[in-house]
Parts: sequence; C-alpha cells; structure tokens
Amino acid sequence: MFCKGFRVGTEVPWGFTAGTFYHADGRQPDFYFLRHADRTIAIELAEPAKFGLVVVEVGPDETPEEVAAKIQAAVDQLAGEAQNQASHGSATAATGATEAATGDPDLLAPLLET
Repeated sequence: MFCKGFRVGTEVPWGFTAGTFYHADGRQPDFYFLRHADRTIAIELAEPAKFGLVVVEVGPDETPEEVAAKIQAAVDQLAGEAQNQASHGSATAATGATEAATGDPDLLAPLLET
C-alpha cells in the first residue's frame, strides 16, 4: 500500500478533525479544522504561505458558498488595492493569489481518505 502522506493532529471518526496533513511528494502541508465535512470551505493559499490548503468549517448562520464569496470579494479588493499602489509607485505591493473553493472533492480528498 502506497502512503500519500501523514497527519499530525486529532481525528475522531465521524466527529472532529484538526491538524496538519503532510504530503509525501513534498508539497506544502494542509491544515484542517472541522467537524462537518459538508459545511467546509477549502482555501488554497499562494506561496509563501505556511500551508497550501486550509480547510475549515463555516458557522451555522452562513453557507460555505456565502463564506467563499465573502473571502473572494476581500481578496479581489486587496488585489485591486495592491495593483493601485503598484501603479502609483508604491514599494509595497501584495503578490500571489488566493482562491476559495467549496465542496471540491479533489481539494477535500486527503480529509475524506481514512
């Protein structure tokens, strides 16, 4: 059996998952903090972030899609501000992109493989 990576953290079957998942291929580790996989949001981070993917559960008052839309709007706003600063000769400009995704089985696969 081929090992795809390992987890450091807490996992209670059908209960709670929290911790870091390290990939055997050397990619950045992923971070999970959730109880209900159907209420999660997966956020793919750009380099030089500590984690490649952060998977967290959203609160009971919002859907994962609503939270993803809010995060994407904030990222777009920051990217626009950074671009504006860069075009005005500012020495500090944000780089990298952040994408929010919900329910993507490819992003959630390490969590769902037990």
